[in-house]
Amino acid sequence: MPHQLLASIWLRAAFVLALVGTVGALVAFVSGRSGSAAIAPIIGAGSRTAPALGSADDSGTPVAELAVVRTQRAPIRQRPSVSADVVCVVPHGTQLLIDGKQSVWCRVRMAEGAGCYVARSEIRLTGVLVRQQAEEPHSPGRLDVVAEAERHLGIPYVWGGSGETGADCSGFVQMVFSRCGTPLPRGAGAQADVGLPVLATELRAGDRIYFRGRSGAIDHTGIYIADGCFIHASGRHDRVVISRLDDPYYAGRYAFARR
Repeated sequence: MPHQLLASIWLRAAFVLALVGTVGALVAFVSGRSGSAAIAPIIGAGSRTAPALGSADDSGTPVAELAVVRTQRAPIRQRPSVSADVVCVVPHGTQLLIDGKQSVWCRVRMAEGAGCYVARSEIRLTGVLVRQQAEEPHSPGRLDVVAEAERHLGIPYVWGGSGETGADCSGFVQMVFSRCGTPLPRGAGAQADVGLPVLATELRAGDRIYFRGRSGAIDHTGIYIADGCFIHASGRHDRVVISRLDDPYYAGRYAFARR
């Protein structure tokens, strides 16, 4: 699948994304840091039925609305003015977090926590709310895992890698959990033997999810976020991306989850 070389998009958000609605593309977040990343829609193929997931969680305080860039490239500016400095430029199809709306400008929630602006004519507001959820009292550190995972959104997929400059699926999961104080084995198959089993209907933020290859062996892993979404280092997309479990490609390979 061809990829475009685009402006780097890194996530430093410290809250869980509860996507209330259908999100059919990569969820991207903006940073002013320079670099490059490949942004591609999440497209799969398969025939098996998706695992039954828990219902979408509409609890928590809405903090932003998802918007999609409708033009070929949209400049993100420091202030709501065409004369303001451009922080970065994001491509068509990129999803942005909008936490303030004016008649001409919308405020974009930046990865570093600051607010910048995009012209309203450059985006399409989706009506999908992003909510900030409280930590579950019986699962300390669960949201820390998700926040740490999302901090690496967009880093390159590198076979055998397990660091900031690139990681494969199990290396990414190992790195995230290690930084949150939980050591895990290196390979996906070995990681799948660690932890308690979790039903697909009872998935919670921070659970590890596993997928089978054609041979039937575990060959892929990721971290569950919320509302059927998970984050993983994807060889198909050459990056750490957010995908949906009901995508036919992943639904057809889903094996089980661990906590």
